[in-house]
Amino acid sequence: MSKNKKLVKFALTIFVISFLLVQFSLAQTTEGVGCCAKTTNGNTCVDYTYQSDCQTGAFYNGVCANVPDCKLITCATPDGCLFNYPKLSCETNGGSISLLAMPAVCEQGCCGIANRGYGVITKKECQDKTTIELGYELSKMEFIAGLTSERECDLRFAGADRGCCYNGAATCSFGTRGECLSGNGIFRQGIYCSQIVECEAEANKSQGCGIMNGDYNKLCNFDSQGNQEDCYQTCWTQNESCQVNLSSGRSVPSCVSTQCNIPAGFYQQQMSNNYNGPILTNVPFTGIILNGHSKCYNFYTSNDKENPITEVAFGKSTGLQNNKIVCMYGDIVSAGLGTDRNTLCVDGQNTSHAYTQTNKWQSCSDCGKGSSIGDFIGEFFSAGLTTMDLTKLVSAWLGKGEGTALLSFNAPLATLANRCTKSACESSGFCVYHAEITKGVTMPGGQGARALGINTQDIGASCSPKYTPGTTASCGLCGGGGDSLFNMCEEKECLRLGNCEFESNGGLEQVGIGALYGFMLATSAKFNVIPEYVLIDCAVGSVPGIGYFGCVQKGIADEIGSFVVSPIKSIFETATKAKGVWKYLFQPMWSSLSSKVTDLIPLGKK
Repeated sequence: MSKNKKLVKFALTIFVISFLLVQFSLAQTTEGVGCCAKTTNGNTCVDYTYQSDCQTGAFYNGVCANVPDCKLITCATPDGCLFNYPKLSCETNGGSISLLAMPAVCEQGCCGIANRGYGVITKKECQDKTTIELGYELSKMEFIAGLTSERECDLRFAGADRGCCYNGAATCSFGTRGECLSGNGIFRQGIYCSQIVECEAEANKSQGCGIMNGDYNKLCNFDSQGNQEDCYQTCWTQNESCQVNLSSGRSVPSCVSTQCNIPAGFYQQQMSNNYNGPILTNVPFTGIILNGHSKCYNFYTSNDKENPITEVAFGKSTGLQNNKIVCMYGDIVSAGLGTDRNTLCVDGQNTSHAYTQTNKWQSCSDCGKGSSIGDFIGEFFSAGLTTMDLTKLVSAWLGKGEGTALLSFNAPLATLANRCTKSACESSGFCVYHAEITKGVTMPGGQGARALGINTQDIGASCSPKYTPGTTASCGLCGGGGDSLFNMCEEKECLRLGNCEFESNGGLEQVGIGALYGFMLATSAKFNVIPEYVLIDCAVGSVPGIGYFGCVQKGIADEIGSFVVSPIKSIFETATKAKGVWKYLFQPMWSSLSSKVTDLIPLGKK
């Protein structure tokens, strides 16, 4: 009986297992198998996949070849071209797709670089071999699209094949097929001359920089007859060049850095606008300049006596210029842009190359100019656009209220003026705006009285060069410009006009109304036409430095030699050790620059 029970249990077990297998199979069959465009583990375009293994919306019945997202295309990736590759897989891996035609970089053709053939490959492979592997510019690449015959490709560049050319009597030279055949020699492709007995050349007799086209930046072996053989090291094109050191009595090539290292401790000046004039700041001039790259090294004149950083340059102008510093194979070469400062050096944004631009300072004095009588009348009346008048002033002094406004008639007349504004002056980027009395200044009243009024227009506006020109031609323009009726020549304006010197013929600063009124009417023709209320505006506003001034040509500015000459000379001497042909290019440039400055400014002169 027990034996029968065991048989029954065994049969039931077999039945249950069989039932479960059938149910599982039915479940899988019901679920379905098809193309999964994107699986749950990140794979793309996988055939014969269960729906449960696909991401939502990524399952398709049938095979992937019929799914648009899995259509086979040519995919251009950063590492090369993939042919017959699923579209979605290409997009997922960052490749670019062309459904209408094969991407141009994936088209196959004959690749030639520097007149040498490199077989039938894709355009991208040819580009990478040119720039990355061989270090050439793309201009050295020749790609013949559609030429897919290896033999025809080889024949196209056969003239550039390298080998030994035997001309008889142990006369051999290593070069190209074309060179050999043009001299009726016997060409042995891919063979060094030291491998030909008749050449009688000893292999690897010396080392040097390559002399064959494309090998100039490589370290190579040479046979006893001076023929190039194998090259064993390539210098990094961007930062190194092959140079030969002969100091040991033999030729020793090496990869020498071509970058220029600027040591710490050097500064140049940068300029930014401020309402009272340009502001100079010293910024570090240090770091690395790669071969062929450039930076600006600029100095400007200063009109800020109070700034300890730039007070040494106050009023200095002669000899200051913008410089373009270029790194040429490890040597620093300076290109001075002229002490007339008509050309400025500007560091490029997001680039390692400096560029030059014209200093358009000549247009500054035209700001607000007008030739009509309306412009004159408008300027005359716009200067006094305040609610203050003589009656109000007297009333305020007596403590009897504001008085009566009598001057409202000047507002419509002021609109006739072609005024120079801050935005109009500084829109070009080459000019800076300044006003002797700015709008919005509240005029003070007597004790216990209300304010006398608010000035609603700038008075005495001037528009001067931001980058001071290195000439004397504009010194006589001080006090002129579009608001010349009320613009008085001030020291800062004078110094911004060029190699000019400011002279004072007496002046009044923080003076009483009566003295100011009498002095201006008696001594200045300019102020003979100014309304009385404008004079009082000036006095009550406590305008500093008002007087009768002049701006004259400056013969030779008292430049400080250490400010102009020493920093430039030091940076060249410290960062540059001229070698080879660059020595002959560099030294005359420095001699020319230093002589121009030291002729005017003896070193150390205070």
